[in-house]
Amino acid sequence: MNLAFQAWYCRIFGVVAALAFPLSWTIEGVGVPPSSVWAALALTGFGVSAGAFLLQIWAQTIVGATTAAVVVSSESAFGVAVAWLVLDERLDLLGLIGGAMILVAIVIVLTKQRDRTSVEAESVSPAH
Repeated sequence: MNLAFQAWYCRIFGVVAALAFPLSWTIEGVGVPPSSVWAALALTGFGVSAGAFLLQIWAQTIVGATTAAVVVSSESAFGVAVAWLVLDERLDLLGLIGGAMILVAIVIVLTKQRDRTSVEAESVSPAH
């Protein structure tokens, strides 16, 4: 993907995002959550989301970009597994095919890594 296309894509995405919020506020109105959920929102936003993001950034300095990409791409498979175990959710055929494609891609990436030293060289800092 060339740089001009990426810049164009980012502009289009920015315009759509900038127009989506005022449009949704016009149609649905602006609402503030009840005070009973503010603690849960703060915990989820700052504690869980920000904490997971900071942990991911720290881990990427140790394992490198390729390994981190494999782990991040397997997130959807873990989400499906947890939804199946905890919520008794089921996938249709298209969902199963998509999940299988993700897992096959992960296996391909893992088996195509030629040597371990190149993977270790990707990390920013030495392993702790």
